[in-house]
Amino acid sequence: MKASALLQESPDPFLRSNGNPDPSAAPSPSQAATQPIKEEPARFPDPKALLSVIGQESCLPFSIMLLRTESPCPELERELAGLADTPEKKILVAQEQDVFFIFLHQKGSAEAKCIFHRLKQHQHGLLSAGIYSHPLANFSSSMAIGYGRKALAHSLLLGPGSVAEFDAVSLNISGDEAYQKGHIKDAIAEYEAALTLDPDNANVLNSLGVCFGVLQNLPKALDAFARSHAAEPTEAMPVYNEGLIHEMQGETEKARQCFVKALHLHPDSFESAFHLGKNLMMQGKTAEALPCLEKAHSLKPENGPVLKNLAEACFQHNDLTRAFALYRQALRRMPRDPGVLSGLGACFDLKGENPDIAATFCEEALKEEPDNGLFALRLARIRFRQKQIEMAQPLFRLAQKKGMVLTESEETLLENNTEESSSSDSHKLL
Repeated sequence: MKASALLQESPDPFLRSNGNPDPSAAPSPSQAATQPIKEEPARFPDPKALLSVIGQESCLPFSIMLLRTESPCPELERELAGLADTPEKKILVAQEQDVFFIFLHQKGSAEAKCIFHRLKQHQHGLLSAGIYSHPLANFSSSMAIGYGRKALAHSLLLGPGSVAEFDAVSLNISGDEAYQKGHIKDAIAEYEAALTLDPDNANVLNSLGVCFGVLQNLPKALDAFARSHAAEPTEAMPVYNEGLIHEMQGETEKARQCFVKALHLHPDSFESAFHLGKNLMMQGKTAEALPCLEKAHSLKPENGPVLKNLAEACFQHNDLTRAFALYRQALRRMPRDPGVLSGLGACFDLKGENPDIAATFCEEALKEEPDNGLFALRLARIRFRQKQIEMAQPLFRLAQKKGMVLTESEETLLENNTEESSSSDSHKLL
């Protein structure tokens, strides 16, 4: 299958981590940062006022701490004003709604953390903080406030009352947020920046590989997944994702090896079990595929694609009763899926029940995929059993053209039809 076709079937088939230590419990950075607040006049300047100071070389090194409070109170504002009101003017304070920007001239993250913990002890409401300290690698001082915002988003994901320093995890979180908005190239920039701070971060490398996969840059995706697995050999995600890339490139055996390895690393992985089962079905190894698809079904019993593929495996394994039941369940979840429609029609046909219904299902499937050889063969056999030879013959011919194996009687039917056509044409020429 072409890469573009696979992505159309599932826009984002890859496995990712969202950079959240507890993604099931914590809000997204944007959700956490945009809670309703009281619009009250600030007693501190806008953070833009800090930009002129940050840009001065004489202020290096420095730290900037973004302090978020659920409810600004006079006591907190007075204490922050006291920090800024010193003869040396080493600390500047700005404010934007419920976030305070504390600039510490020639001070590092340790001093910023001391201020944070002191403010927490004074019980000025629930506080969270993000800290960026400069210089740091090749990060620009002009972006310090933006880096501080990313550190604050990081702290909000850690939970109430947390403090986070700007690091690779902060950039992984901002990369995830860009990815979820569909800004894939922006996400790549964030992940690559994270790798300058932590080159062997397996989670970041996996996320980077996912982005390259979505953009169809498959060689770079494979490289990122390989690096991710090398950094964390017990992690299944990059191995599974590598299998997806091989599958997109038509490298069925390489994909199978990856899915087997991923399932070994994470035995309860729905994705690895399902894709391994589908892979084995593509190779005609139905008996080997069945246990994998059964496992995927046990993990997600209501999943439509699993029901469809398991039904097809049972059908090919001559378990017609179970295949029929599974196709009917799949139909309730995927009423227009051509594979389900064709399979259900074939079941009705082999059960000898309702040949007209069997033909209808198969016809609808072929309308959805008119070049599908298997669908054509199933409908051809129904028409043949209904003695509708003229309707069956072109369907058999299409099935044969698409690589389907016909029975001896079906091939004879086509040969006789060809001879009759030749004789008729000759007569017309005379």
